[in-house]
Amino acid sequence: MHSQAMTSLGQRLVRVKKIKGIVFDLDGTLADTFEDIASSVNHVRDTLGLPPLSLHEVKRHVGKGVSHLIQNTTGASDPRQLKEAVSVFRKFYLEHLLDSTRLYDGVMQGLDMLYSRSISMAVLSNKPEDATKKIVEGLGIARFFMGVFGGDSFEKQKPAKESLLGALNALKVDPWHALMVGDSLIDIETAENAGTICAIVTTGLLGDLDSVKGRVLLVAHDIFTLAKGLEHLNLI
Repeated sequence: MHSQAMTSLGQRLVRVKKIKGIVFDLDGTLADTFEDIASSVNHVRDTLGLPPLSLHEVKRHVGKGVSHLIQNTTGASDPRQLKEAVSVFRKFYLEHLLDSTRLYDGVMQGLDMLYSRSISMAVLSNKPEDATKKIVEGLGIARFFMGVFGGDSFEKQKPAKESLLGALNALKVDPWHALMVGDSLIDIETAENAGTICAIVTTGLLGDLDSVKGRVLLVAHDIFTLAKGLEHLNLI
């Protein structure tokens, strides 16, 4: 799989002359959202009579959508119980998603640099679209993006190719002129499935960087460093 991914990246890079569109993940990439997610998870656990989980434990389950998060942090397996727990989470989270959430250092400068180069940009998260939009707007970065999408915006969520291709369609950018920027294996797999290249920032969930060598264009400390790296590679 690893060698296939390396070959795939090489084939994708051959076609790339200039990047015209960038799709960003949200959690762990643009913003540190994890404390608000954890407090919302623990609110659900409290309603179920369960003790709170640590931030570290909750973070292990972030990135695959709300149902996966709640099922793996509450143990809810019965469909009715899971549906109710998800509803409790979503209601609480929508009211508290900006309590502690903040932009990572370098995000505003990086987005401003990319915007000044006329790069079309979008956000693609696996959290619900309403929560994703509320965070993007609340953090003051909505003006940079032509689209803000969540796990319920398209037929399938990341890592399915439909999610990223849907975002790129909204940007009117072909996959071979696009870049997916994220912080996890899910983002890398999404890019590979959609036929785009991917870059990773180290602010979020990905711990083992050695495991992704050969599968990503570059690894950067933050979004501004990423933008400078793209400039250095003459891709923007």
